[in-house]
Amino acid sequence: MTGNKLRELINTKLKTLSTQQSPVAVFYLLADENAMYPHIVFNLSRSASYDLARDDVTLDVDVYTKDDEVKAQDLADAVETMFRDLNDPQQTYLPTFYTERITSVSEADKTIRHKSIEITIQNYERS
Repeated sequence: MTGNKLRELINTKLKTLSTQQSPVAVFYLLADENAMYPHIVFNLSRSASYDLARDDVTLDVDVYTKDDEVKAQDLADAVETMFRDLNDPQQTYLPTFYTERITSVSEADKTIRHKSIEITIQNYERS
C-alpha cells in the first residue's frame, strides 16, 4: 500500500497553490478549527478496481473561501489544472490523476464558498 506516500505527494503539490494575497493552507481530512480562508482540505479513499494490478484511489479536494466566489472558482480551477491527466511516476508507485468533476457545495454559513473536486487516481506499484 502506498497511502501515506501518496498523501505526502498530494499535500506537497497542493501547498504550491497560492492566491494573489496569501498562500493557501492545506489540511488532510479535517481543517484546524482556526483555519484562515482560503484553505483546502483533501481526503483519499479506495475506489472499486477493475484491474487487479492497479490500485484505484479517489482524491476529494475541498476548497473553502470567505465571501469570494471568484477566488473559490479560481482555486478549484487551479487544482483541476494541477492534476488534469497528470502522470507522476515516483520511485515505488506510479499514479495517474484524472479529474472527474467540480461541484459547488452549499454551506449553512452563507459567507463560505465551497468547491469540491473529485479526482480518480489510477496507481500501480513497482515491485
